[in-house]
Amino acid sequence: TGYRTDRDEAADIAARASIPEKTAVLVRTNRQLRPFEDECLTRGIRYNLLGRSGFWQRAEIQDLLAFITVVEKPWDDNAVARIIRAPYKCSKYLGVKFLAALPKPYLDNLSHFQVPGAPPYQREAAKKLYEFLMRLRRDALDMARPEWAVDNILEEAGMRAYFQRDADETEGDNEALENLDEALVVAARFASLGDLLAHAQRAIHAAKNRSGLTL
Repeated sequence: TGYRTDRDEAADIAARASIPEKTAVLVRTNRQLRPFEDECLTRGIRYNLLGRSGFWQRAEIQDLLAFITVVEKPWDDNAVARIIRAPYKCSKYLGVKFLAALPKPYLDNLSHFQVPGAPPYQREAAKKLYEFLMRLRRDALDMARPEWAVDNILEEAGMRAYFQRDADETEGDNEALENLDEALVVAARFASLGDLLAHAQRAIHAAKNRSGLTL
């Protein structure tokens, strides 16, 4: 059967999965997983990701979700911690050791980071990260569409540039970059960043299943 889009294919196959536990779907690329995950969530079909990470579990997507979480819930320490550990330009000079010295709540203490012996450049980097995250929040409030806010995060945090450099160095396709582009497409389907985040959290929870339709 020919399909116009991957989403059309996922919708048709999910509709025909009368006994999910006895159904397995083979996909050609990891990028095709996301439409199947979405269709299963929409239809209330339990599914099991066999030997792979789902779209929402990919490291770069988890990083993006951390930024979105801070925009929506700035008190979320887990999200702030993930951003501090990330390799992007917005968290340059920080990292795991810095995080170990930072008291909670992380976001509040970024703005006045004071640890004896910490180099001045690190204190400045902490302050700049705090200001950056606050600017992301303000920008998101001013943007009418969640995909615009996601695009702004990818650009301003340096995520797109980070993976583009990797693609340039390897002179090949970069799956992480493709996943971030796909996240933009997904964001356009929702009315707000909060709705997008809630959908992602449902998908992450559903991916923990060990029964149902196998992907």
